[in-house]
Amino acid sequence: MKKGFILLILTSILMATSALAADSNGGLMAGFGAINLGGTMKAGLNYYIGDETLGENTDGQRQAMDNGKDTEFVLNTLLLKVYGWVVDNRVGYFSTIAYDQATNAMSVLDLKLGFSYIPYTTFVVGRIRPEMTYYNSLPEQMWKTIDEPLMNRLVFPRTRQTGLDIAVNTPYVDANLAIYNGREYFPSFVPQNALQPVGNANWLDQNTTKDVHFGLVGKPVLEGLKVRANVWYGMPVDNFKDDQGSLRDQFAKIIFVNGGIDFLGPCGVVLVGEVLYGDYTWNKKNPGADLQFSHDRQGTDDRSLSEDYTLQTLSYYVMAGFNFGPKLNVPVEVLARYDYLDPDTLNDKTKDGHPLSDQDALTDIMGGVNYYLQGYHAMISLNYIHHGEEWENVLTKKGDSDQTGIDNDELKVQAQVAF
Repeated sequence: MKKGFILLILTSILMATSALAADSNGGLMAGFGAINLGGTMKAGLNYYIGDETLGENTDGQRQAMDNGKDTEFVLNTLLLKVYGWVVDNRVGYFSTIAYDQATNAMSVLDLKLGFSYIPYTTFVVGRIRPEMTYYNSLPEQMWKTIDEPLMNRLVFPRTRQTGLDIAVNTPYVDANLAIYNGREYFPSFVPQNALQPVGNANWLDQNTTKDVHFGLVGKPVLEGLKVRANVWYGMPVDNFKDDQGSLRDQFAKIIFVNGGIDFLGPCGVVLVGEVLYGDYTWNKKNPGADLQFSHDRQGTDDRSLSEDYTLQTLSYYVMAGFNFGPKLNVPVEVLARYDYLDPDTLNDKTKDGHPLSDQDALTDIMGGVNYYLQGYHAMISLNYIHHGEEWENVLTKKGDSDQTGIDNDELKVQAQVAF
């Protein structure tokens, strides 16, 4: 709490001082080089059309519970940016501080130092947001939907990594080759008797072999079209206690493959499609017992993995829309998105007569409208989200019968200001 309060005070002082130090051209005066300020703020209202959340009864069986609220005012984003250069655009910096509503504190997200002495190439070192998946590659103010897709919320979120990224940008192809300390993996897999989930948490490095990311973005001649492909490889390590109480290493090999296209046409057409596939394989030689994982949208659901210590995750979405601004000069955009995630594709069925997992796929169907007061700098969004779950044999709120999934649709309104 104290650290967050101090960061908030320092940020306020910085903004006030920078405003007073503005030069006659409206820019900001830096001690050396150039400095700029930016920020993104998002707040809104959630209306819960469905009144259920997932819980458990006293016997440990899934049961629909009352969520206890009909409407809720929310603060979605408070992000402050400081960026600029110190050597004539060859050496630059970028830093962001964000408010975390869960902890009620400010924290540092990005701290990037860039060096551009080779044509088309920038070496970036520090705390970085890997540009893997479409939504992760975008500044937050450029999201066209209030919520990210399932693949980013539950599998590959916008967690920052500490490491080195070599970025190559040309007129037709962009490329990234990066090495990081290692990321926190989602779903959060916890081997039995483990000290922590597999993968690192926050800033700490538990990955002895590091993580490697390679990405390509093709920019064909057609204006507004991009084709993306990414590969992520890591070998996180954790410790667990064996039957004798000794600590042993628990390794996992994790590979993510991501690809998609996005077309934001000058005529107003919006088309985005993307797929993310993840493969998790644990070291079979370790004497650890059952591996457990948590993947439910709401709450924790631990169960044994298949005996081959392998799990595969698949997620994809398709989004289409039309912006009436470019051709009709009407600042309105309509969107629709179908979103799918199966966190455990191998264990949906019975194997050798033993049930390994129930149906656990999730789907979101979203319809939305954006009203642009001043582009992304000032906009209002309205989204309706129908949530679907394949969870079977969920007790009703009364506990007198079973249902599939829960009733948890949402209507969201959000106002955004970015500068």
